[in-house]
Amino acid sequence: MIRHCVKLAWNRKRANALVIFEILVSFLVLFSVILIGMQFHSHYRSELGFAYDDVFGIVLESGEERFSDADGKVALQQLVRQVMTAIRELPEVEFVAASSFLPYFGGATFYLEDGTVGFEVSDSFAEAMQLSLVEGRWFRPDDDQLDWVPVVLTERLSGARFGGESPLGQVFSGEGEKETRVVGVVSEFRRGGDFAPPENLGFWRMSLSRSDRSFELVPYLLVRAEAGLDASFEERLVAKLRAAAPDWSFEVNLLPDMRSDSLSFAILPLAIGGVIVGFLMLMVALGLLGVLWQSVGSRTREIGLRKAHGATSIDICSLVIGETLGTSALAVGLGAGIILQLPVLDLIGSFDWGTYTVSVLCSAFLIFLLTFLCALYPSWLACRVHPVVALHHE
Repeated sequence: MIRHCVKLAWNRKRANALVIFEILVSFLVLFSVILIGMQFHSHYRSELGFAYDDVFGIVLESGEERFSDADGKVALQQLVRQVMTAIRELPEVEFVAASSFLPYFGGATFYLEDGTVGFEVSDSFAEAMQLSLVEGRWFRPDDDQLDWVPVVLTERLSGARFGGESPLGQVFSGEGEKETRVVGVVSEFRRGGDFAPPENLGFWRMSLSRSDRSFELVPYLLVRAEAGLDASFEERLVAKLRAAAPDWSFEVNLLPDMRSDSLSFAILPLAIGGVIVGFLMLMVALGLLGVLWQSVGSRTREIGLRKAHGATSIDICSLVIGETLGTSALAVGLGAGIILQLPVLDLIGSFDWGTYTVSVLCSAFLIFLLTFLCALYPSWLACRVHPVVALHHE
């Protein structure tokens, strides 16, 4: 029966070409939306690695480009220390940290040859962001006395670089004439936020006092304050900033607000894709209903003859539904062939094979379910054809 239905669908492929093309496009778009949605869900449930509640992100901006030479870098370093000292004077402030990167916002990162992502942070960054240290230690002020550069890795990067060995004290990379050595390991840090994929990431120490390690770029500031503060604290925080650096401008935002904006921005393409899939599925449903309705009307003689030769109503319903599912199988088969070529040709980024497979199966199931529902009413019409109709055509 299945072979017969598929054969009927194949023999009518030219008549059903438009429907097959619509199902194919719907299957591909549906697969893309489901795959992205499942990846987002998987990332959302994974460990974020930091706490964003009650943390303010501060962007420092200066209208002058005066920090390119050595003296300018030292002056910038002094100004950042001055601003951070002023912020600590507020009794509600618990920790203040400087960083070359601001979560949910962006910043200055660098990439090593093996794809490792790195950025610079100050000694209080771990406390301000409440990182989970699993091995070794975090940066501390006496690291200024070292003749090598300390670095803290995530567990993912530690495993990728050193396997099951302890990375503490091992040379991570060369930085100019100085070695970079591992002093600690944190559990995770997904800098892009809840929907961002995990990556091999490391923290390099940002010195606030050593002149030979002054800033290359203006850093961002992270301020962890007491819970439940109202807008008046932000006003006093901005006033402190302006008093400490009157020639600078400051943009202050709560990380939870930045997170909400980031989530909305990430979900928007997925929502647009969902709307497109909805319209495509509606077009497929309407097209199938029209084609099947016309097919039942034009095949009245054939259906009547089948009944005259002993076919039951269930047989006729199975024929119409099976032929419809056979048409869907042709489209899904073509779509699956295209989808399986994507990872082979390296046309998509990293993904989990389990998520990839489940996305294909879910997409195929939804397509078959849609075509099955669309075939129910036309198959019911076909069941009502009486064998006498065949004799009438004769």
